[in-house]
Amino acid sequence: MATPACRFPLPTKQRPRNSLLARYTRFDLHNMGVAIAELIVPFTGAIQAAVSVILTIGFGVAAAQCNLLSPSAAKEVSKLCVRMFLPALLIYKIGSNLHQDTGVRYIPVLSKLFMFTRDAYLGCTVWSISYTLFSVLIGRLLTRFFKLPAWVTPAIAFNNTTSLPLLLIQSLKQTHILDSILINGESGNAAMDRAESYFLVNAMINNSLTFALGPRLLKPGDEDAPDDHEEDDNTQEQDGQADGESSDMERGPDGILDEETSLLPHRIVRPTNRIEKKGYLKTQEWYNGLPLWLQEVLAITWQFANAPLLGAVVGTVIGLTPALHRLFFSPSNEGGYFNAWLTTSIKNVGELFASMQIIVVGVKLSTSMLRMKRGEDSGEVHKTSLVLVTLLRFIIWPLISIPFIWVIASKTQLLDADPMLWFSMMLMPTGPPAMILVALTDVTGAAETMKMTVAKFLTISYAITPMICFAVQFRGLSPVSDKAVWVSGTTGTVLRSTNAGLSWTNVSPPLPSENASSFEFRDIQAFSASTAVILSIGEGNLSRIYQTYDGGLHWKRSFVNEDAAAFYDCMAFEKEVARQGHGVAMSDPVDGKFRLLETWDGGAHWSIVSNTSMPAALPGEFAFAASGTCIEAAAGRWYIATGGVDPGRIFHTSSDSVSRGGWKVSDSKIAGGAAAGVFSVRFRDARHGVAVGGDFQKPTANNASASWSSDGGATWNRAMSFPGGYRSGVSWVPGRRQMAVAVGTSGSDFTVDGGRSWVGIGNGTFDAVECVARDICWASGSGGRVARLNLSGL
Repeated sequence: MATPACRFPLPTKQRPRNSLLARYTRFDLHNMGVAIAELIVPFTGAIQAAVSVILTIGFGVAAAQCNLLSPSAAKEVSKLCVRMFLPALLIYKIGSNLHQDTGVRYIPVLSKLFMFTRDAYLGCTVWSISYTLFSVLIGRLLTRFFKLPAWVTPAIAFNNTTSLPLLLIQSLKQTHILDSILINGESGNAAMDRAESYFLVNAMINNSLTFALGPRLLKPGDEDAPDDHEEDDNTQEQDGQADGESSDMERGPDGILDEETSLLPHRIVRPTNRIEKKGYLKTQEWYNGLPLWLQEVLAITWQFANAPLLGAVVGTVIGLTPALHRLFFSPSNEGGYFNAWLTTSIKNVGELFASMQIIVVGVKLSTSMLRMKRGEDSGEVHKTSLVLVTLLRFIIWPLISIPFIWVIASKTQLLDADPMLWFSMMLMPTGPPAMILVALTDVTGAAETMKMTVAKFLTISYAITPMICFAVQFRGLSPVSDKAVWVSGTTGTVLRSTNAGLSWTNVSPPLPSENASSFEFRDIQAFSASTAVILSIGEGNLSRIYQTYDGGLHWKRSFVNEDAAAFYDCMAFEKEVARQGHGVAMSDPVDGKFRLLETWDGGAHWSIVSNTSMPAALPGEFAFAASGTCIEAAAGRWYIATGGVDPGRIFHTSSDSVSRGGWKVSDSKIAGGAAAGVFSVRFRDARHGVAVGGDFQKPTANNASASWSSDGGATWNRAMSFPGGYRSGVSWVPGRRQMAVAVGTSGSDFTVDGGRSWVGIGNGTFDAVECVARDICWASGSGGRVARLNLSGL
């Protein structure tokens, strides 16, 4: 029986409950073969996330078209966003997340908590600075080499680092498309809040660099750009002040409070003015007396002292100061006296940032399109510029950032065990150019044709922003070593890696074009990097077996099911080198008994064997095609795991013969039912075995989901503590007699006492697991991902 598709996470590292570090390194194998049914959830989630951004931009366009928000007013709103809304958002998000213990709650040493969050934000900071400066360098080089228009350099250098990512994250909260990379039982909202804080740190760094690196290339955001008709003379500024419309109306020409415009009482304003003026003049006198080089250094440093950076600093101080963190973020009855009023107000103001900034973008786009409509010369977007910027922002940067972050996180200890951090850092350099281009054309006095060109370019960039997420599910898994691994899955997909997952080759067999997407290779057995056997599950001729001897270049179809009543679920081969050619595939009951296929030549030829010694199946009993481990061969004996009945049962032989082995059956002590039972059974020798299962319709229910045997499967004992939920695959760890790892759609677990008790590693989802060395296991599942689990330290 086949089980439903499950979603699988991005690359991640997770902390187990015993405070030792286990590491999942996960490989995204999207687009290697996609079934229409598998696309629905991720496709819908990605479209919803992108459309929410486009619709918000549309509201901005509508506001401009209906004269609800003028371009000049939009600039004031944008200024308000950067100088008030964004700092408030940074204070709340960074302050609340910097101290949280989600993801490291099983680490008993409190200092680890601060190390976790400190490393995460440090990693974001270094990465943000690095990719921004690298983008600037690439932009300048390409612009000069290809002799491109001046606007191409900032288009390459600056992407939307604030509003667009935040709205995407807000949409992902609703679609739950990233729930599969949550760690250790944390809530989706908590993880998404943390992702928002990472993006905000990135935005703070990006904005600081923008403010600091010079007006000719790295302009600040359009919130600090002058109005379209603003000039440098003081007459208009004075008129604006007289009308009460100046953006600095509370400040005099010396930067000091003006008692004529301040709303404060005169008795407060006058002494305040005197003190401030005295301090201001003293500071100016001190500054003018400094050497010129030191003045330049201070001037550059001062450029970094912008509102978002100050908000981030305040949030950091609050987060890392226990007393302040308690005051701002704990419940009121636990000392959070600021939470209900001050923290809530800061949060409310901060949450205005993302939507308001995108609305301003819509106003800008509306203005640009109206200029295009007027028309004398609407400007031309050169194909070279459009293609180059689009390739860099949407394709090349993702191709760089995803493998780069994966290597840093999986091969070093520079990043901590937070999959949301991985996801955020991979996404940071990508996306459309920032709306800073609109401000640049105004500030630099560019020709109208360039303004029209930029408007067209931005319109195209935001139109192609929606990204489609494709999924492929891998249920079959067969690692040969810590370097060589084969995976198989939906849509007839088979992949192979010989370098520990750094690269993958699609070695799928040729299939009938009329129903190629219907083949699900749920089980695969690899004997080497060049030899493998795959099993497709399903009714009728969908159940079939293929074999390759040349690494997947050529496949031989060695079996096709011709019995409509048969449904083959899984297969297994003996592990002893001298008997590896002996394999068995099993089908759900036919005529009241489980049907078996047998091969003696490594899968080249198969034949149905007699099942006269097989106990009869109970009504409704079947096997689960979930991980390829519903049948097991170990130490000259065979085992079959079943479900559909309560409790699930385990069949076993007393010899290596499946036809004359004297099959017997035992209660597994694992709860069964219509969608429940034993999903995986594994033995490490002739006596000691573990079994896992549960109900795949209730992935977090962990009642009676694991058992163990010490007498070759004759009797089974219920575990004293169960895994964290339904588990579809289990594997013994070579070289560790009592250790095994189990995986499922609600998390992973391990045992160090032969299955008597289980400890959670994390709640990332998997279907199949296979351990190949003392410290190395491989896992696979849907979402087109494969994981390499490092057990060092456990």
